[in-house]
Amino acid sequence: MKLYFTDVQIIYKPLHEVSGDFYWFWGGDNKCITAVVDCTGHGVSGAFMSMIGHTLLNEIVNEKKIHEPADILEILHLEIVTALNQEKGRNNDGMDIALCVIEQEDLCSRKVTFAGAKRPLYYTKNQELKQLKGNRCSIGGYQRWSIYNEKPFHNEVVHLTTNDRIYLFSDGFTDQPSKDHKKYGTKRLIDFLQNHIATPLEEQKNLLETDLQQQICEESPQRDDITFLFIQL
Repeated sequence: MKLYFTDVQIIYKPLHEVSGDFYWFWGGDNKCITAVVDCTGHGVSGAFMSMIGHTLLNEIVNEKKIHEPADILEILHLEIVTALNQEKGRNNDGMDIALCVIEQEDLCSRKVTFAGAKRPLYYTKNQELKQLKGNRCSIGGYQRWSIYNEKPFHNEVVHLTTNDRIYLFSDGFTDQPSKDHKKYGTKRLIDFLQNHIATPLEEQKNLLETDLQQQICEESPQRDDITFLFIQL
């Protein structure tokens, strides 16, 4: 990943020895694709879904050569439904995912095309933090939209420049409660990223990880897998 970006930092904290979260990357000549994926469950059951998701993403992007984010998510959903026989069985496992294609437009600019299944993308532009919300549909399991052949996911496009930043993360981060039973929360995360928008990426990551650790204690242990991907273009 560091061949494509100025800097990359990752917070990766599985709840158990194996994780239901994973991050994924593919690189081509003038574009790359990256994702953070939050699978149903954690531990062994979550890791099983992670293996399926990782394998299917490789097949969709590398073998089928599908590089549009919304199309990738739709096919990923259909493949998981088929792989787990979810149309006939009671298995409702799946995943939430934030995925983006980053294309080099010229020496200084990048086109970022994003699609999200219940996960957002945060990015910086002109020293301001902004958000792409993604779609409310998840991946896998029973989905009402599939009955009506609706398009569940759509692409959102932003044009960024060198040193702008992208953030992808699982909900284990913002959902982590404190000993006072208060979640870390989206607002606190947005405030943190905005307040540290000019901080070097590695230092920003370390500060955010320290802030998270203040939530985790004996009275309120870690509750879920946590993944947070920092990218500086």
